[in-house]
Amino acid sequence: MTMDRSIWVIMGWYQIDKLNCMKKKAFLFIFLLGTYPALAQDYVVTTRNDTLRGVAKILEFDILDRIDLIDGKKKNHFTCIQIKTLSMNGETFSPIKGSNGYRLMKLVKPGYLSLYLGKQSNTMSSPNFHYDVQYLVKRDGSVQEVPNLGFKKAIIRFLDDCKSLKDKIVKENLGKKDLDQIITFYNECIESQTISSRIDATPAVGSEDPTLIALGDLKAKLEAGQLPNRRDAIDILNDMSNKVKSRQPVPNYLMEGLKGLLKDSPEYQSDLEKVISLVAKK
Repeated sequence: MTMDRSIWVIMGWYQIDKLNCMKKKAFLFIFLLGTYPALAQDYVVTTRNDTLRGVAKILEFDILDRIDLIDGKKKNHFTCIQIKTLSMNGETFSPIKGSNGYRLMKLVKPGYLSLYLGKQSNTMSSPNFHYDVQYLVKRDGSVQEVPNLGFKKAIIRFLDDCKSLKDKIVKENLGKKDLDQIITFYNECIESQTISSRIDATPAVGSEDPTLIALGDLKAKLEAGQLPNRRDAIDILNDMSNKVKSRQPVPNYLMEGLKGLLKDSPEYQSDLEKVISLVAKK
């Protein structure tokens, strides 16, 4: 074989290999594009603790927001008071009773006191609305829109069950820009007060409790694993552990949420079933 012919043969194989590589990349792109909707599905958890998945859209009607959830050709309709939570585009929404009815608001900072974002009442029908109105929501359902004027007075009155918060706000001259700090301080204050009252009333569950051990084992496996939503699953496990320690019932929506996050991960099913069995006995 002459030198010129050898060069052409080598160049020919190079072009074929390059073409095959491009085909593989194109196939991989199409495959990932096809699986994206399944990975990025929205879901609602209903008041009956059913979890339904699909593509969600929030609609506004009078005093109740509504949700369309489309799964293929099937469309489910809900009012916001028929659901506990909505996950849409990776963000969490909850039904909150505001001054203009029950609205689905975007969760920003969860806790005993949570921070949500709602919409301006005069932009409800606008297609370009933004979630930019801050609301503080206590776990008991109490709601306070975060005001621009009279911020300190309103916040101190709304959060008066933490006696030390007023002193902190006044002493450190905390304002609306310090809202995140105020929320964190308040939640720590309430948690401390709650733990103290529980210690006085009922002895906490010890660390040797089988349910706590099972929850800890599953948490450790998740922390060492590569589950995309493991942070959410770990947060649920922490919440469940706190309730078990303080002898509170574990809400069913926490169990359903955990099962939903782990349903496609067989490596966690044995530990999950153990946790479910033990929690059910509490």
